Amino acid sequence: MTDFNAFNTTSTAGGGPRKYLVKGKGGLELVDVEMNDLDTPAKGFYSKLQLKGIAEPFDMPSRFQNNPDGTPKIQRMTRALIRVVASGTPNHNKTFTHLFPMEGISARSQFGQILGAIRGRDLGVNEPIDWADFLGGSFGAMVATEEKTDAQGFDVVYGKVVKDTVVPAEQSAAPAAKPAAAPVAASPFDVDEDEDAA
Repeated sequence: MTDFNAFNTTSTAGGGPRKYLVKGKGGLELVDVEMNDLDTPAKGFYSKLQLKGIAEPFDMPSRFQNNPDGTPKIQRMTRALIRVVASGTPNHNKTFTHLFPMEGISARSQFGQILGAIRGRDLGVNEPIDWADFLGGSFGAMVATEEKTDAQGFDVVYGKVVKDTVVPAEQSAAPAAKPAAAPVAASPFDVDEDEDAA
């Protein structure tokens, strides 16, 4: 289970600053991050990516799941704030966000893979998540880029972590893709983890 108590308020998807929970010198704190503070790195494998923060959770209509009345299901989402650590390269310190569902974080989910790589072992079933144990931690992964049009009509290049390429930080080479897992029953909180919002 995920501990949502670190957040006192909620926000909605969209433009403008968004609050991120980060690990500061005095512990966990909320800071404002604006879209123009972000700079997407080039696509490729990075042996060290840092989970700098997670956005205040927000509700977002699903593009793929509907309620019985036909209206889109509302999903609880967050954005992971991820920084490239690659000293001496043009991508060093470039920071991007990746959209993830807050519900259903598990060892098999994309966000769960990141958390498992940071601490060196998979998440347990229904294991509570203490963000203080993960924020500021590092992992390695492939980063892909995708251009989308944002809510204001501007073309924006987004970065995203490629599922099943996540490894502990500093592994020297990109891993081979893992074999596909056996299908499981869909959860009401499942979402296309590559889905992004402007």
